[in-house]
Amino acid sequence: MNAKDGHGNHLLHLAALGGQIDMMNRLISEFNANIDCGDQNQETPLHIAVQRSKGTVIEAVIKMKPNLEARNRNGETPLMVACKLGKIEIMKRLVDAGADRHTTDNDTNSILIEAVLAGHKRIVGYALNIGVDKDHQRVGGLAALHIAAKDGKSRIVQMLINGNAANDKSGYYGMTPLHYAAQQAHSTVVEVLLNAGVDIKGKDYWGRTPVHHAASGTSRPKNSARERTVRLLLEGGAEKQCVNDEGKTARELAEEKGNQRVVEILDIG
Repeated sequence: MNAKDGHGNHLLHLAALGGQIDMMNRLISEFNANIDCGDQNQETPLHIAVQRSKGTVIEAVIKMKPNLEARNRNGETPLMVACKLGKIEIMKRLVDAGADRHTTDNDTNSILIEAVLAGHKRIVGYALNIGVDKDHQRVGGLAALHIAAKDGKSRIVQMLINGNAANDKSGYYGMTPLHYAAQQAHSTVVEVLLNAGVDIKGKDYWGRTPVHHAASGTSRPKNSARERTVRLLLEGGAEKQCVNDEGKTARELAEEKGNQRVVEILDIG
């Protein structure tokens, strides 16, 4: 029962791959096969079943009492694998069976962060509903809201805010979600954050406010998002005369970057 193929798969892995529950049960009961055996990627039969099978197969494998917290080489439990693949029904079965909803992988990403990265809105909602730490920060200091704001995922940003995620939490280099959204000129996200009452005057480690970030980005000729972002910040109360640690205003940064339209907006606003 310890025989492996060229990929380190035991017979249990191959049976799980094909959803052959009867064969798995026989291997365990008659030949004492280890339900938690690992392949070359340290993935157990449950990991394989999560990737390749449907909910009914997962339920059958769970009844074999596998280690729900077994980790592959990336530090991912079966729950994390299901999350990354967008398999919410399988996630529910694993959580109901006792899988740790607060698990993190080798990159210290939680299931909420992974759901945000992948844009799985339903899983974001599910993770919030089951009490996953909405403010967990991975290595580097980014929480789910920072990532959603940075990536311009306005609907997920709104979901996280509605779920009471900390909207002014400092992340990498002291940047808040608003700093990230302004930097990337995600004007819709900026609007959502401003409506939530975030601090529009907060500074990062270099003394830059959100309007500094918005003004110093590179505008694209056919995209007015950066200009709209600057306008939203000014209308929201941003201080255009505020200087960063180098003593520069947002206008000066915009001028350095050749953002003439932003310069004009700051002159008028």
